[in-house]
Amino acid sequence: DALRYTGKVGLAASEEEADPMLVEEAFGSKYVAVFDPLDGSSNVQAAVATGTIFGIFKQNVECLVDDDDENMDDDQTRCLLNALQPGRSLVAAGYCMYSSSTVLVFSLGDGVHGFTLDPRSQEFVLSHDDVRIPERGPYYSFNEGNAKEWDAHVRG
Repeated sequence: DALRYTGKVGLAASEEEADPMLVEEAFGSKYVAVFDPLDGSSNVQAAVATGTIFGIFKQNVECLVDDDDENMDDDQTRCLLNALQPGRSLVAAGYCMYSSSTVLVFSLGDGVHGFTLDPRSQEFVLSHDDVRIPERGPYYSFNEGNAKEWDAHVRG
């Protein structure tokens, strides 16, 4: 609901919803928001960290879609397809982690910056300026669940 009242986001989409959500209060807006909970959201009762990843795209077409999903015309379908843009079209992206502290990390395309929620002022304060991946680290991890799909050189 927070995005609904900014007047800036006209379309929002999440893996948690079957269809993108049109924001009626923001017809003619310039942005599409996509977001999804990070793994762990189903384990809140176990006191593990949870979070949300998000991306912001510019809308390619103006969205005016009726509530009747069954009879959408081509323009209305194109409007909903705004939520399926490639990553290179992002104007902003990031994640927020909720645990013993709340951390918001995002990029507007020129650097990555992290902010931590100050519980006293209820404001995010810059805590990680110009975040970078080290050239070498002590470990490397990946998801082996897709190993069968990897190129033979990657499988080794």
